[in-house]
Amino acid sequence: MGSERGLGPAVGERPRVGGRCLVPLAAAGVLLAFLLRVLSTHDWDPLAFVLRTPPDLPAGQTWGIGYDGRFAYAIAANPWGSTADLDQPELRYQRILYPLVVKVLCLGNAALVPWMLLAVNLGASIAAAAALAHLLVRRGASPWLALVLILSLGFLLALRMDLLEPMALAFSLWAWHALERRRLALGAMLLALGALAKEITIVFTLSWVLAAWFGGRRRAALGVLVTAMLPLAAWLLAVRAWFGSSAETLAKTQLGWLPFAGLRDLADPVSRGVVMIWVIGPAILFGYLAARDLVRGLREPRSADAWLVIGSAALISVLPQPSWVDPLAIIRFGLGLVAAVLLWSASSRPRLLPLATGLWAWSGLLLFVIPRMV
Repeated sequence: MGSERGLGPAVGERPRVGGRCLVPLAAAGVLLAFLLRVLSTHDWDPLAFVLRTPPDLPAGQTWGIGYDGRFAYAIAANPWGSTADLDQPELRYQRILYPLVVKVLCLGNAALVPWMLLAVNLGASIAAAAALAHLLVRRGASPWLALVLILSLGFLLALRMDLLEPMALAFSLWAWHALERRRLALGAMLLALGALAKEITIVFTLSWVLAAWFGGRRRAALGVLVTAMLPLAAWLLAVRAWFGSSAETLAKTQLGWLPFAGLRDLADPVSRGVVMIWVIGPAILFGYLAARDLVRGLREPRSADAWLVIGSAALISVLPQPSWVDPLAIIRFGLGLVAAVLLWSASSRPRLLPLATGLWAWSGLLLFVIPRMV
């Protein structure tokens, strides 16, 4: 049974809270140990997380060649200055929230920037774990399942390379929590902030809006949609007026129309295998099952969790071709799917929770075999 109007989990039951309050502490301990491990193997240099291109890069290697974290670092260090360190300024400034928060917290001390990048992402990771734990408890599931997301390969990659996903997911999941509790204004504002961190938040926005729309709450759906998307739209217009739009940026942001068409562009069989196991396979399987659930209940297609699984799977299927060059990028895009599957399984298909746990909980160990990562 859904909650009132079918947009959330059952609220008539009082699920056991278990370790809901302990989950963020456990996530903090595990992730802090991970960060300290990386620092200890890189001369305690926080710039190791920025992951600049190494001078002895093997020919043909398409990962570990310098990564998006270096752009967050460049903007945080000098947000309104030179763009010489940015490959596509209009795209990098589009995702402004993470570097801007770091810049503000550093209080003008440039030496603190690489450390603050780590601190902010660690805080965002703990917040994401806490939000997911609360959401799982509302669905009658164990809050400890939130660690499946935190320990997954994509999440540890994002933390390892000063990327944007922890902040975007933290805002998205807390927005989901607020929307379920009918705090629509707060939820919409959190979604707006998440979209300024990275666009994966838009999937959360559209999924909730579709569930609310088909559930008869059309005024609420339109209100959340406008409030959540307007700040991003205004910022995109400002960035476009500032930088213009290059052909390369258009290629990176234009969605594909053939599902998973970029898979053939992955450089090697190992990359294809990793992406198939942890991203494409789950997107097809869980996306199909969630869609079937909605089709079977077409008279009441109001499950926000099911819409979130479908939206996350759809996003992966239409990623633009440039994203497929790097398997790590695809894995990071799959993080929304991990959270969505955990929530949907907990509320609608609890028998799938062991499968999701076994699939993603140990995937982060792969990070230890990638050179220079740990």
